[in-house]
Amino acid sequence: MLLLVLAFLVAGLVAWGWRQLPKYTATPRYLRGPRPAHWYYGDQRALMQAPNGSLQTRWFDTYGSTLRYAGLFRRHVLLTKDPAAVDYVQRHAEVFLQPDATRQFSLDTMGQSLTAVEGEDHKRQRRVIGPSFGPRQIAQMSNTILDKAYELADVLAAHTDVDAANYVAQFAVDVIGLAAFDTHLDALGTGGNELLEAWRRMMAGNMQTGFWVLLQRAGVPLAKLFRTERSGAIDEAHAMMHRVGREMLAKKRAAIRAEGGMGKEDITGSDMITNLGDMATDVKASLRLSDDEVIAQIPLFLFSGNTTVAVTLIWAVGLLAKDPVLQADLRQEALAQAERPDWHALDALPHLDAFMSELLRVYPAAPTLFRVVQRDVALPLARPILDRRGRACHAVPLKRGAIVHIAYG
Repeated sequence: MLLLVLAFLVAGLVAWGWRQLPKYTATPRYLRGPRPAHWYYGDQRALMQAPNGSLQTRWFDTYGSTLRYAGLFRRHVLLTKDPAAVDYVQRHAEVFLQPDATRQFSLDTMGQSLTAVEGEDHKRQRRVIGPSFGPRQIAQMSNTILDKAYELADVLAAHTDVDAANYVAQFAVDVIGLAAFDTHLDALGTGGNELLEAWRRMMAGNMQTGFWVLLQRAGVPLAKLFRTERSGAIDEAHAMMHRVGREMLAKKRAAIRAEGGMGKEDITGSDMITNLGDMATDVKASLRLSDDEVIAQIPLFLFSGNTTVAVTLIWAVGLLAKDPVLQADLRQEALAQAERPDWHALDALPHLDAFMSELLRVYPAAPTLFRVVQRDVALPLARPILDRRGRACHAVPLKRGAIVHIAYG
């Protein structure tokens, strides 16, 4: 029996590997780049273990703004920060799609969320979700954000030696819980919320590494048959989050029905789940999300909001700690305002606006993007590079199946 299982596994790997062979020539081999760090992992493990962006920065300094490196199974990946190449990828979204493994990971962990669907479903979800992040909606969140900011300040003031990154991440989760779900997650406090527990289990499972975990991440068939600590934690967290999400939707619908129903204008100022759910009575069917789609956005909001907000704030804290003069200027500007400034007052602070704009330019919240080429293209370059033979390249020909890794900042 064991031999039969092994034979089945090997046959599946061989069949999968055979289909991958054309992709190994999709990226030109004449591009310069580092020697693979490992015979199997390529440079993938080194990228995961190095401080975020440090290895890419060293490669850019050595090989130029566009290069190749070895991914998992030593498959070539095109890495670029060239502005013309980045612009081309962003303007041709139909040619550069998410890797199957990334989309499958989103499906496994979140369900039919915005990051997991493509085509018309993606466009429909964007149309529905987009208004929840408009200026009016953000302004309405300002009191919630200020309340949590003061709570964070009190927590930090009670300690002389703090893990700022940890507290900032907890602050971001609490803000998202209130603004998106109208739920007190209390990450800064004692915790205990079931949704928060499910989220933490999912994140802990996602941080697991190992041979089978990497195979599962890469989308290798049959690898999902092997239950790892990561897959078990993610499955349990997903089931818990789905159950909690359904209960949350049911309670909100019951509350709205008790008030005699609400129209779109009444709901627009509510939390995001109320905005996205089938709550308003005067919204077209084409602008509604199913319950499963709404629930799928819960881990997406937690993950995307937590990582982007927390990463940006952590960079801000680190930079201000290194620049006392800038820190003093921003503090003086803030203290000149009312004790609880509103959104418009905060938006009008020139030093704060300049600092945040430059911070997001130099340290983008989402510093990388992976895409797979769907048809043969010539990727233009604003900055010509030299290939391994010393020839200047003004564009990079890519075949269908090539992986493009964009580094922002």
